[in-house]
Amino acid sequence: MLKVGIVGIGTVGRYRANLYSKVNEIKLVGLADKHEDKVLEYTQIFGVKAYSTLEELVAAENPDLIDICLPTHLQKEVAVKAAELGKHVFCQAPMAYSEADANEMIVACQKAGVQLLVSNPLHFSPEYVKVKNLIDRHSIGNVGTVRIIRDRYLDRYEQGKSSGLILQSLIHHIEWLQSIFGNIKRVYAKRLKQKTESIDVAYVSLRFENGLIAHINANVIEGSSKDRIFLEAAGDKGVLSYHSEDAVPIYTSYFENIALRENRPVNDPYLEEIKELMNQVSSYQQDGQVALNALKCGLAVMESLKSNEVITLLDQEARV
Repeated sequence: MLKVGIVGIGTVGRYRANLYSKVNEIKLVGLADKHEDKVLEYTQIFGVKAYSTLEELVAAENPDLIDICLPTHLQKEVAVKAAELGKHVFCQAPMAYSEADANEMIVACQKAGVQLLVSNPLHFSPEYVKVKNLIDRHSIGNVGTVRIIRDRYLDRYEQGKSSGLILQSLIHHIEWLQSIFGNIKRVYAKRLKQKTESIDVAYVSLRFENGLIAHINANVIEGSSKDRIFLEAAGDKGVLSYHSEDAVPIYTSYFENIALRENRPVNDPYLEEIKELMNQVSSYQQDGQVALNALKCGLAVMESLKSNEVITLLDQEARV
């Protein structure tokens, strides 16, 4: 049984607490938030006690893992404290807003001998798993280009938060692409951001060391529609496409054979990620380095958006 404590009971914290209640092998033992009146609302719902600090939660409940459900800029401090208290750490992507903070998190967890896990639901999304498997099996041959369009819809658009949402969307896809195609060499990005309209659009071009080029559109839009994702990979034997809105979302067309369609799976990737926590904690395969590599690229993208210049990752440390 893996005992988990959550720090931060905002929208993400409440959602993750609900997921933990669905997994028999994991027990949610406590919630911590500096706003005690807010966290008390959910203690009866999830059947746990509320605490105002991480230290109080650890002292009273002795969890095995701390799930940090806080804004990115607050994650480092809690991650380092949790590691010093001997607790495994699970946080959101991006893990930090600078390489220095991310490295501090990694070093603290390594020094304490605990796991540092960074969420990326794409690795547990059935569609993305299927697409990755098809590419790994060379079903469409050697892939030369990848195109991704990610539309993120908000009930209320806030200019100050759009950059963070764009970076979050990019980080997930960058790390997923790196897991298939390896290291990224250069990035270039452009942005359309209009104060008079509730829209923020980032176009990103990534050149990998193996020559592959990926194009990502990360869009933050005000509206009531569900988030949308389109992905297309072109190889020398065919084209593989995924569209989240299609009833049959995965479509593979071959230059010399008939097209194939894949039915939509029903698994919740966030729940599947939670189910894997026990295996990840015991395997010690993750130490945050993969997430750091994606963060470096994401920061380079944000720098390119500011400077309108190509950023070479091997020659420059990117910062925001």
